[in-house]
Amino acid sequence: MSKILTLSGLLIWTLGAQPVWPATACSECSRRACMAEAAKTLHIDKEIVAQVLSKYLRIEDRKVLDLAYNAEIKALEPRMELKLEAVQAILDDVAQIDPRAKKFKPQELYDRRYLDELEKSGFLAKLWVGTTPR
Repeated sequence: MSKILTLSGLLIWTLGAQPVWPATACSECSRRACMAEAAKTLHIDKEIVAQVLSKYLRIEDRKVLDLAYNAEIKALEPRMELKLEAVQAILDDVAQIDPRAKKFKPQELYDRRYLDELEKSGFLAKLWVGTTPR
């Protein structure tokens, strides 16, 4: 699970931190929008995902990149949603090594305010209009 989160984090950071799309200067609000656009790119443009992963992970073997992408995309929600069941599964895995993880509930670790803000503003609906994730 940690490899999946690391790969997605790298891609979202790379695409979201750089002005890949015509976007305004990165204020906090536009940074969240950039992350949403990067998450969308993860789901609709396999080729750019392969290019980013190849560059930053220094992997040129397309078969390895495709395997990583195919494993990754299954675990990621298109609109950056985290399922509480997935967070619980991570806590259960960590608890095998560190019993302190048993003290936490997934709801305590997940703050939806930024995602709610993007949804309420209509940004996510506009971003995904006419697009179907893989």
